[in-house]
Amino acid sequence: MRLRFACFDREHQGSFRLLAALALCRTIRTDGDEELCRLAVELQGQVEDDFLAPAVAARLMTQPPAESYAWAEKQLLRSGLLGTKVRQEAVCPIQYALEAAADPALDIRWFTLLIRVGSGMDEVLLNLLSRGKVPDLPEAVGNYLYHMGLKSSHYIQTQRIIEVLAEQGWTKWDHFVVRWTQKNSQSTSFYGVLYILDQIPVSPQEKAAELRELDRLVQGKTLTIQRGRWPAAEVQKYLNRWEQQSVERGEEQHG
Repeated sequence: MRLRFACFDREHQGSFRLLAALALCRTIRTDGDEELCRLAVELQGQVEDDFLAPAVAARLMTQPPAESYAWAEKQLLRSGLLGTKVRQEAVCPIQYALEAAADPALDIRWFTLLIRVGSGMDEVLLNLLSRGKVPDLPEAVGNYLYHMGLKSSHYIQTQRIIEVLAEQGWTKWDHFVVRWTQKNSQSTSFYGVLYILDQIPVSPQEKAAELRELDRLVQGKTLTIQRGRWPAAEVQKYLNRWEQQSVERGEEQHG
């Protein structure tokens, strides 16, 4: 039997088995060849955990979603790969394995499993949810992402989380930017705050209300932004812009 695996990622390091598992996952995801799927299952049966991710990918490709999930959950939790502290070497192979499934072939329980695992699999969770709206996504997943966004001090990462939440139909944005700024005030700037305000999918009136509340906290010296820079003229400029947009949209304004 002659096999041609996809090339290894240069940034990945590890044993030959780990690299071979990565290559096999990638090749299954790309080609979905039945012969490769059978090989992955056979290798997992022989050497177990090292080839668990390719076996997951193969079962995702060849079995009904509920059946493949039931097998994978048992195996992943048994192996400890997705234990309380995620083994870092598991992240990339499992990501490849899950991305092998074509929408909407992933069983919905994968998303709750990933949030049970915790932050080690956050990137995998975001990648999967970035593929499009997931019908009947459990509310617990949205809550997990919301709090992940609040804790993220890097505004580009926060933007990505906001985009994923919006794509999944999340609507509970009240006071998000105020809470995010309070948690990350020492690592963000005035313009970082404005960037996040621009990203959240709420009305101009609601954005103006968030900025007013932040201004009140800064002026009252209960909130200090990085390096203390909070330009009053810029604050007023954005308030005026959003209030004008509210008028144009016919929104009821509140003082």
